Amino acid sequence: MLNQAIIILDDDELIHAAWKERFKKENISSPLISFYKSEDLAAWHKQNKNECPVYLIDYELIGSEETGLEIIQKLNLKNQIYLVSSRCNEQLIREHCQQLEVLIVPKSFAPYIKIEMLKNDMDQMI
Repeated sequence: MLNQAIIILDDDELIHAAWKERFKKENISSPLISFYKSEDLAAWHKQNKNECPVYLIDYELIGSEETGLEIIQKLNLKNQIYLVSSRCNEQLIREHCQQLEVLIVPKSFAPYIKIEMLKNDMDQMI
């Protein structure tokens, strides 16, 4: 899938801006879709179930009663899902990620992590 969409769910505008800058710097032209509330992501997901985006989801969302992992589980998100959190070293969170097959990115690494889109049978972000 060329131009695989990248979905960002985070309550912090600065994080959205940081991701946009990172993808721009890496010359990745995939569409970026930003959500600040889980309800908005859920509405988009309901309308776009056949899409196979990459998800960058924060663990703690101000104003939400659910964690990012609970949202992933509730929406039954599949594909390439990354939990972006400063709480990535907590054992329970790591175990829950492993159960859901969710990869973890420390939030502090977001500005520095190398991002590449690989082309094979299915495009992948690493």
